[in-house]
Amino acid sequence: MENLSVLRLAFVFSGCFLGAGYVSGQEMWQYFGAYGTIGYCGFAIAMALIFLFGIMVIRLAQLTGLEETDRLMLPGQSRCLQIVIAVLELIMMFAVVSIMTAGVGALLEQLFSFPHIIGSVIFALLILTLALSGLRSIVSAFSVSVPFLVAATVIFGLISLSHAKPASSAAADTNHLLGNFLGSSVNFSSYNSFMAVAIMAPFGKFVKNRCTAYLGIGLGTVGLIFVGLSVLTALSRFPGASVQELPMLFVASSLNPVCAYIYAALLAAAMFGTGLSSFVAAVHYLSEKFSLIRRRYKLSCIAFCVITFAASLFGFGDLISVLYPLFGYFSIAFLALMTVSFFLQLYRSKSH
Repeated sequence: MENLSVLRLAFVFSGCFLGAGYVSGQEMWQYFGAYGTIGYCGFAIAMALIFLFGIMVIRLAQLTGLEETDRLMLPGQSRCLQIVIAVLELIMMFAVVSIMTAGVGALLEQLFSFPHIIGSVIFALLILTLALSGLRSIVSAFSVSVPFLVAATVIFGLISLSHAKPASSAAADTNHLLGNFLGSSVNFSSYNSFMAVAIMAPFGKFVKNRCTAYLGIGLGTVGLIFVGLSVLTALSRFPGASVQELPMLFVASSLNPVCAYIYAALLAAAMFGTGLSSFVAAVHYLSEKFSLIRRRYKLSCIAFCVITFAASLFGFGDLISVLYPLFGYFSIAFLALMTVSFFLQLYRSKSH
């Protein structure tokens, strides 16, 4: 694969986050919108942390030449911690693919009254088909879907401004696993960044210099900010949307029936991009560790597909409200270790 340009790096980075939870509004509402106005402060903190962790991942991959998450995130050698990181990363990637699969099922059911299970099956088979192309398929998918997705979400957010904001601005019921807005911002950035390490690390060798890394991650973060603010703005204008499985699809339907179909297509593309990237990263990681999986790559992909589809049957909103916060808390300690590793590598590189 050829070196990544600033724009392509931005697409890959932002694509790691623009999945079903983020763009549908479910994730944005639970982590930030439910806290009212103060939730915007939490969102700003989360975006700053995501940018910093994104830079660390790419620069660590450049400085060390490593792409295995368990080795990249640790400042030293610890077999026990490497195993814990590897297991947690794999569980997270399995969970993300399952959540994306459940999201497509919810999307087709909400828009077309299509059986949830059938939509999930179709999505799982599509991911399986393209996952066999490896890393190149991730870049291609994000390069197509991310620009349209960012533009459409921002447009819907601007249109929603024409609707009067409800008189009551009190915060809604919040997720008790998250605590307050500050805890939500740290948790959000933690699980998202931890998952992104496994997806982004293999691309480090395709980022030719430090300038490309900073500009690409920065541009990707700006895209995430615009989408997040647009989603939060839209949800604040349509309070009934927060109780839906896919809040932004409800907003789009309220604006215009045509908007609903347009946003549904882009939302499906976002789910596909995130699901595909997590799927490929997980199987790629396992194939690097185990020769049996490397030799039986196609069979491993099929097994992965079956397991994630089965997990998706638990439901979209329920999976996000429980799994994401738990992953966030587990991720904090390892991101702290990665920060130590990053500064140690910087010190060593300057010493030489």
